[in-house]
Amino acid sequence: MKKIIATALISTLAVSAAFAQSTTQATDSATPPAATGSTASVDSTVTPISRLTADQMTSSKIVGKSVYNTSNEKIGEVNDLIVDSNGKVAGVVIGVGGFLGMGERNVALTYPSVKFTKDSKGYERMTVAATKDQLKAMTPYDSSKTNG
Repeated sequence: MKKIIATALISTLAVSAAFAQSTTQATDSATPPAATGSTASVDSTVTPISRLTADQMTSSKIVGKSVYNTSNEKIGEVNDLIVDSNGKVAGVVIGVGGFLGMGERNVALTYPSVKFTKDSKGYERMTVAATKDQLKAMTPYDSSKTNG
């Protein structure tokens, strides 16, 4: 449990950095920067974000959320995000199978494999075009291994 919480916190920080690096910053010209009492200027690579743009979201909206298949069956839950060296979300780690945390296995899908859709009541949900059995048959994701 501690590992999952620590991983979620690291993912939140990594995704926040990813969004900060990969988006064009909208500035609020009506609000000048706060005075700090220091004469030192901020490095030009430091860019604050005061609000999300329409195409952004925080990792907390993804990690821990249920994932459904196209038949409206819950097939797992997002346990982590994979962030590439450029700070972009490259993949989603989904826990499938198991009961009450026992026997669950992680599989990783590319980020475009997960679609954000709306259910019949208009609530946003995450959908994958695969069954639980198909995901369980995939090679398990092992965060300790890399391809490089």
